[in-house]
Amino acid sequence: MPTVIRGSDNIDTSNVATQTELDAKNPQMATAWVNFDGATVDGSNHCTIRDSYNVDYVLRVATGQYKVYFSTAMDNASYVIAGLSYESGVFIVNSQNGVYTKTVSEFQLGNRGTTGTYTNVNMQVVIFGGKN
Repeated sequence: MPTVIRGSDNIDTSNVATQTELDAKNPQMATAWVNFDGATVDGSNHCTIRDSYNVDYVLRVATGQYKVYFSTAMDNASYVIAGLSYESGVFIVNSQNGVYTKTVSEFQLGNRGTTGTYTNVNMQVVIFGGKN
């Protein structure tokens, strides 16, 4: 039978890992993710980030090409990047989206869109791994 813990119970948590520590070490958890608008940038070409985890900023380096910078660097560059783009009401998951460079602090990706040419679009990207 499971143990029931009430809010009034005194529990010794001195040897319990925090949720952040557990997540960073669990290979099933995302180590970073971002949802950004590649069409909207500020004066420094930083894209508008709708929501994110462990992403400091996204820089548009050219039309449809972006660099994503981590808030906390990865331990290695063997992480996996998965994502999709959204253009004119259509989610795009195909070989037109690509990752060009990966380091422990950032990666560059691009989107060619439905026309085959680089296009500024909404991007959603998730990263797994990269932590020892």
